[in-house]
Formats: sequence, C-alpha cells, structure tokens
Amino acid sequence: MDNKPISSKNILISMILATHNEQEHISNCINSLLTQSYPQVEIIITDDGSVDKTVEIITKLKKKNKNIKLVKQNHLGMAQAWNNSFKHSKGNIAIMFGADMVAGKDFIKELVRPIIEEGALGSRPIKEKIQNANNLWARVKGKERIYSDTTYLAIRRDAWIKVGGADITRGYDADQSFYDALKIKPKKVRVEIYHYHPASFNEFWKQSIWIGRSMTIENKVLFFLALPFIPLIIIYKSIKTFIEDPYPPFIIFLPFYNILKYIAFLIGNISYIVFKKRKR
Repeated sequence: MDNKPISSKNILISMILATHNEQEHISNCINSLLTQSYPQVEIIITDDGSVDKTVEIITKLKKKNKNIKLVKQNHLGMAQAWNNSFKHSKGNIAIMFGADMVAGKDFIKELVRPIIEEGALGSRPIKEKIQNANNLWARVKGKERIYSDTTYLAIRRDAWIKVGGADITRGYDADQSFYDALKIKPKKVRVEIYHYHPASFNEFWKQSIWIGRSMTIENKVLFFLALPFIPLIIIYKSIKTFIEDPYPPFIIFLPFYNILKYIAFLIGNISYIVFKKRKR
C-alpha cells in the first residue's frame, strides 16, 4: 500500500452503512446520499437485525435506485455490519456513514478530495451540525459536534483491507479502530454534515449504555477511578453546558440528564464486564 494520489477521475465511492432500528432517520439519510454532486456512488447497507420498519423503508428506496444494495445479518453489532457492507462493495474509497446522519450536497466530493488528490489514507469532517437541536434531549449536546482527530469516515480500500476492517470488539467508537491499526490520523475536511442526536429518554438511555459498553479498557479503568468524583463532574458539566447555552429549561434538565448519563455509563460498563458484549 502506497500513499500516492488516485489518478483516475470519478472513481467509485462506496457508502458503507449499518442500520439497527433506524426507521425514523434512514429515509432522510439515503435521500441525502442519492442527491450528491459526486457522480459515482454506491450505497451498501447492512441491516443489523432491525425489528422496526427500517428494512421495509430501505427496500422501497432500493426498488427506485439500482445503486442501493441491502444486506441482512443477525444483530452482531455496528462494526460487523460495516465490515459486511464493505465485503459487498466495489469502490476504491469507502465512507462509513451513520444511518442517523444527513449529508450536504457536496459532502462526498469534498471528503474524498484529500484521498484522491493528495494520497491520504483517510479523511474526516472537522465538525457536524445537530439536525434536531430544537429537541431538548438533543440540544444538550450543543448545536455542533467536533470530530476526534482519530475518527475515520472515509478510507482507501487498500487501507481497509490491510487492517482487516473495523474492529468487531469495539462498539460505539469502532470508526476509531482504523487509527489504532494505522497510526496515521485522517485528513480533516470542512464539509456539510448533519447528525440526529437521541431525541427521547429511551434513545438517550440506550445510546449511553452502548457508549459505556464501548469504552476501551483504559477508559473503563479511568471511569471506575473517577466514580467518587462523579457528583462534581455532573455539577461541572451542567454549569458548563448552561454557560454555553443559557436555555431556561436546562436549569432543571441538565443535572437530571447528566445523572442519568453516568448511571447508564456505569450499567454499560458492568454489562460489558459480565457479558462481554459491546453491541447496541
């Protein structure tokens, strides 16, 4: 594998998706990928054992567009679903995309530019906007989210193959396992991208437990060491969020939200220790 620019024009880009009970967002997600300014795009979706109408919605969209491919698997987790989608893809560049995300029109064109023109192994957005920031539960996370320096969204096919795909022992942060294997940070790119954050107690609770399960061993150790200080952390985070966004309902909601979050993290960590499962 060399780090040379990809010379061919309009190379095929594979959008790699994993879905699990995403009936609320999958239609907007796929439609945003079907209207990209970049011409050569295939959309490969592995459904990870959804029990809602996700598969039905994808099937209807698939009938109208030949560039959509649907693969099904039992509930094995997001990383396994990404890897499954990749196995059915043909593109020179793969982009891991969340089923609860929406892409701006030039998202693909701009995100793959450093890979095609500069020979980068991968790339990532600088930040994303929260699509449902008018919702109280989602607004807590702010109106924007900054991407980690080690999060891969787009990656060259040969780099994916070299590392063996997303690490299936990881959960929420499986997209960072590529950096762990390559030790090369993805190029950061300013693109238009939106993300639906959990918009109810049920969505927030499930995601927080998943994050707790997905913590690396190092972060699990730090989490348990920090348990005596959690009340202070909750106070600090509540005050910090309110200063950044002095939204009146936050006065009562923020402490409640942060208490629930750390309880869910604790449950997630304990459930991983007992059952050794990171999947949602």
